[in-house]
Amino acid sequence: MVRGEGHYRVQMNRFPALSRAIRTLFPPEVADLFVPLTYLGDPTILLLVVAGVYWRTADRGWSAALLPVALGGLALSSGLKGHFALARPPVEYHRIAVGGLAFPSGHALGSTVVYAATALAVDFGTRTRRFAAAGLVVGAVALSRVVLGVHYLGDVVAGIAVGLAYVALVARLTRQDVRSAQHDARPAYWAALLLAAGAAVGGHGVVLLGAAAGGLVGWTAVPVADRQRLDLPSYSVVLAGLLAVLGLRLASHFAPPRPLLRAGLHAVAAFGIVALPTVEWSRLARAWRRLGQRGERPE
Repeated sequence: MVRGEGHYRVQMNRFPALSRAIRTLFPPEVADLFVPLTYLGDPTILLLVVAGVYWRTADRGWSAALLPVALGGLALSSGLKGHFALARPPVEYHRIAVGGLAFPSGHALGSTVVYAATALAVDFGTRTRRFAAAGLVVGAVALSRVVLGVHYLGDVVAGIAVGLAYVALVARLTRQDVRSAQHDARPAYWAALLLAAGAAVGGHGVVLLGAAAGGLVGWTAVPVADRQRLDLPSYSVVLAGLLAVLGLRLASHFAPPRPLLRAGLHAVAAFGIVALPTVEWSRLARAWRRLGQRGERPE
């Protein structure tokens, strides 16, 4: 290992020559088509995917751990980036504007964790087809990072490998509870909190620390009895919730560069994600209909 800029840098082969060969396979007009694909691994999109899937599958065991697993994966990515402190390819190769460190690829690691966990959470189709679909999405995201010149091949391969190992470890530890509606997500939240704290100590992951704390508070604040009779929100409520989460995420992005403020906004978003399925939506809908019927009565 070589010490540089306050970090120990690991001398490793990130396959720069092979990465360059992959980039040359795609002319500029084709490479531009990978721009929307790369956003499938963006943290904002991943958070929205987690929220939407959790709200529609919150009555199943694995879904309880979906949010903390995703937050833990993103925190793991931030911590590893800070530890290895490896730079991106030269800026002249970049086809999109990016910043920060490169190894492992956060888009590859985050998308692997979220889409693999989603394949475990949902129950439509066969397990093989769900994981095949997740693999296609992850592969498209990983390839896009190399084609767009913002990562070497070694970065995305490492991101996928770490993501798979992380999901496999969590799945093994929670295997006995996957089919249980009474699954306790607190261990997964504590794991995410510890990973985010470790990343924050290295100067990264303060926002994820807030999100993990908000999710943990939301989970522990809901009585066990309420978690056993969840009332899954309708698609219209899910859409409204996703817009609210997106709004909080954008507010954090454009807010003054104050870590505690941004961490607080993400804590609110995570708390809302956890709490939304515990609202008695069917009762609220009936009350709303009765209110409407009273307003329609002739005087």
